[in-house]
Amino acid sequence: MDMTATSWVTWQLLDATLPTGAFAHAGGLEAAAQSHHLDEAGDIERFVDTSLVELAHNQVPLLAAAHAAPARLGELDARCDAMLANNVANRASRAQGQALLTAAATAFDHPALDAWRRELRDARLTAHLAPTFGAVTATLGMDATAAQRVYLYTTMRDLVSAAVRFNRIGSLQAQALQYHLSPHIDRYIRLARHLAPEQACQTVSLLDILQARHDQLYSRLFHS
Repeated sequence: MDMTATSWVTWQLLDATLPTGAFAHAGGLEAAAQSHHLDEAGDIERFVDTSLVELAHNQVPLLAAAHAAPARLGELDARCDAMLANNVANRASRAQGQALLTAAATAFDHPALDAWRRELRDARLTAHLAPTFGAVTATLGMDATAAQRVYLYTTMRDLVSAAVRFNRIGSLQAQALQYHLSPHIDRYIRLARHLAPEQACQTVSLLDILQARHDQLYSRLFHS
């Protein structure tokens, strides 16, 4: 794939209209709000920033490994499934990864994507989001750093969007927040660059607890 085509694929993967179901998930933000962890000024920014740090250490190593060797997708997918012991986070990862794979296989017409979609259909692949994102972006010709930046940027965008829809910040404040946090992404990628999949780890236990509490909430706007 030439560089022009790759650039357009990057924009398409960044587009909020790509049907991955990401906007139905809040990454624990809804539970955090209902548990009064987001009541003070600056709490939303800290929550989003901490979530990016967690993903850089927990999921980006799996994404990077799948990007470097897409043929390892099945192995890395199984590792991700075992590592996400939190049922809510595991379910959200599977839902978004499967939606991404289905959308990519339909939109981009590539034999490898079609093969992985068949494995998903035949229950030979779970298609967790991080390793699937790595394998899909490598197959479409996106370089490794760009893939990691897109992954963390879209996660940040979706968390900020969730905060808006949950009426914790306004739309203009959300744009300012994204502008302020975006430069952090490259630093977090550098922090996680040395981590092999076997070294992927959870760094913030409270996030895991908040995500797990989601199904226990009396009323819920999001799926996770």
